[in-house]
Amino acid sequence: MKHVLTRLNARDMAVILALFEGATLLVMGVFLAVVPSAGPVLEGAVIGLLGTPLALGIWHALRQTVRGRWGTKPFAITHIDMLPASLANAAFLITLFLIESKLPAAPTLQPALVALLGFVATALSLAILFFLYNHQPFKLGVTLRTRTRVQRIAPRAAVLAGVYEAFILPPMVWLLTLPLPVLVQYPLAGLLSGLVGGFVGTLAYNHLAPWLMPWIDL
Repeated sequence: MKHVLTRLNARDMAVILALFEGATLLVMGVFLAVVPSAGPVLEGAVIGLLGTPLALGIWHALRQTVRGRWGTKPFAITHIDMLPASLANAAFLITLFLIESKLPAAPTLQPALVALLGFVATALSLAILFFLYNHQPFKLGVTLRTRTRVQRIAPRAAVLAGVYEAFILPPMVWLLTLPLPVLVQYPLAGLLSGLVGGFVGTLAYNHLAPWLMPWIDL
């Protein structure tokens, strides 16, 4: 059944995105210190496969939820299956890094252009992946009241994911220029940018979602 995701809780999204960005950037910092010349495919695979379990492990341990509304009906996601989420995030990061490798380097751009780069790269990556996801049998499991699987995702939902990245990437790029040790700088940049971008991005999402009508088929 299709559910139109019209509203998300800003606090919940800030927490989960802070954990995801912090964990993935921690793994990225360590990985690039060990393998500095890794290409986008290897880098995305390692970061997604290792960073996602770390983020979700903390999220589950803290008993966090993602609350929102399907139309006018409230829901709460209390669990996300780790393996399919890790594989999906790895596929997303590989696609994202491949696209970003063809675009201007973010640190050389003004903040507005960094935001545009984040929006375009993320929206394009997820539009491709949502299309592929909808036509393959390996589905992501989540728990609402009961355990269920996400069967299909509206490709236009990628636009709203791009909005989040437009708010996350500019502060992240700035934080990564600070003279801090890598193992402090990378997770700190991820945590803070995910927290701020997740909160502000959700406020933007809640205004745009009733217009774009992003749906998920459960």
